[in-house]
Amino acid sequence: EALLNAMVQIKSEVEALIGGINFLDDNASDDGFLTFWAEQALANGVADTKALLSVMADIKPNVEALIGNINLFDENDPGNGFLTYWAEQAIEQGVDKVKMLLSDMAYLKPTIERGIGRTLDVFDPDDSGLLSYWANEVQRIMQDEDLSHNDALARIEQIIRDTYNIQGNVTFYMNDDEVVFFDKDGNIIYTYTLPADQIYTNGHLPNTYYTPEKVLISQDDTKAIIFYSTTVISPGVVNFSVVEIDLVNKQEQYILDGSDTNKGRPEFKDAFFAQNDKYIIIGYEGSEIVNGSLTTKSSYILFYDYENGELIANVPNTNLENDGSTIKDMLVSPQGDRLYVLTGFYTEAGDIVNIYDVETGELLARITDNDIAEAKTILISDDGNILTVITNDGKEIKYDVSDLNNIHQIQEIPDAVITALKPYIQQLLGSYDENNPQHQGFMTYWAQRAVNEGLDNIEALLNAMAVSYTHLTLPT
Repeated sequence: EALLNAMVQIKSEVEALIGGINFLDDNASDDGFLTFWAEQALANGVADTKALLSVMADIKPNVEALIGNINLFDENDPGNGFLTYWAEQAIEQGVDKVKMLLSDMAYLKPTIERGIGRTLDVFDPDDSGLLSYWANEVQRIMQDEDLSHNDALARIEQIIRDTYNIQGNVTFYMNDDEVVFFDKDGNIIYTYTLPADQIYTNGHLPNTYYTPEKVLISQDDTKAIIFYSTTVISPGVVNFSVVEIDLVNKQEQYILDGSDTNKGRPEFKDAFFAQNDKYIIIGYEGSEIVNGSLTTKSSYILFYDYENGELIANVPNTNLENDGSTIKDMLVSPQGDRLYVLTGFYTEAGDIVNIYDVETGELLARITDNDIAEAKTILISDDGNILTVITNDGKEIKYDVSDLNNIHQIQEIPDAVITALKPYIQQLLGSYDENNPQHQGFMTYWAQRAVNEGLDNIEALLNAMAVSYTHLTLPT
């Protein structure tokens, strides 16, 4: 009786979400849906359940614009959990705010995908977090800078384009079978179809699968580079191919293949353009072939002069060959001159960051530090001077990489240290302006020393300097 009563009370909210319910037809899906939510109402309260269902119906169009149609009767459709999650967020944060957030996520998604070179999986926590971060930035600057929604959205879109050095307007959609390219108005300009998977049902031949991995688009929107993997199930052979698409003349050609690496079972990991599309850099894992046998799997970096169609270098991403290294993350500096590779190892604990010259493939420097033993990803500042390593537990470790001969960890400076040193800095300089980059750099230098050497020691040193000098003049 209680269940039937709950069904009656929530029926109108359920029908607003799924349409009319016919209890007398042969389709039991709608009846089961109502029963499920009636049970939820008994467990969580009728009022709260009615509110949740009402919000789900309200935001469903915004959710489906982001993830596609949701089959509410399919318990295995991840869209159901996605819809419920955002309905709960809407109840907590406000429906209008969440609808705007979902709309902005859908709008910004193609630009972010062009930047990272692959399709975002909105059901993956990391991808969803990246997407929601940028959408939340829209609302943040609306409030902080008193901007309209359209102005804030345009500002964040431009920041994303600047972050990923996106000059053109072509976007793409990638699934298991094809990559579709669109112009700025959403019109299809080219479709690349991967080789068809070879599935054998008689068991005598191995199944072969082709999977797109990444897409790079030239800054002038005339060329696209597609990286895809080939996997042969049993004996477990993997390979990758690189295809160039001429988006203007609608032509395609292979420019690289895993066989060019001369490594066994080369497995694609990541790739980037560098220096205005002059170079292509590919990170992969494979094995050396010695007397017809494969050695331990390890990671390598392939440097390719795309402008001239020449292989520059193919180097082991480690201090020793064949030591079981793996690529955890890669990035190119904003200036396009360096490649940073976060490197782990299959056989031992401890991560390192290798730094390469983009033009030659030469290993320039290496960061080895116990603090980054369990690292997840790396970031680089806009000026290319600060490398941030983010560990698995979310800790951020910053390194000054402006001088590769003097790479050092940047310690966090407590506010108390800045406050304590300010009178000494003011006395030495005659004044202290927090907005003056030279003054700020001078303060940072001494504050870092205070963190490393002790505040009392640095205060004593600065006090002695202040006694000796009227004030210092910083070089311009």
